Amino acid sequence: MSCRYLALKPQRLNEAAIIFPECLPAANAANERIRGAGTRQLILAPGTYWSCAHSWTSTDNASVMAGIHDPGKNFAFLVHQYRDSNNWGTSPEAVKGAGVKRLIAFTEWARQRLSWVPRRIWLCRHAGSRSLRPRAA
Repeated sequence: MSCRYLALKPQRLNEAAIIFPECLPAANAANERIRGAGTRQLILAPGTYWSCAHSWTSTDNASVMAGIHDPGKNFAFLVHQYRDSNNWGTSPEAVKGAGVKRLIAFTEWARQRLSWVPRRIWLCRHAGSRSLRPRAA
């Protein structure tokens, strides 16, 4: 599947499971064009393999998205993180402390790799569970 095809198909922004690493040059070119048109708005950059914070550093997100470029230096990585036992937001109970623990590796990655821009994370989905009742970790 080409990046061109992906651009034509509507995508759910927070479920970027089918954006391929090869699309990074297209994303950077889009950022160049957006900034070249004089816009200064925040650009949200989802990962290339879902956008879960807990798995960001264990998938190709970490290596690929380190190459994102925004000439305007006004972007944020779009991630989501659930606090239930399976990381999908479908389990009936939240795991106590999961909200913080599951963001640590991603946050540290952002601190180390993104010193050239204001480091921002857009946590778009952060549901705990259906009940939001914490359980022991």
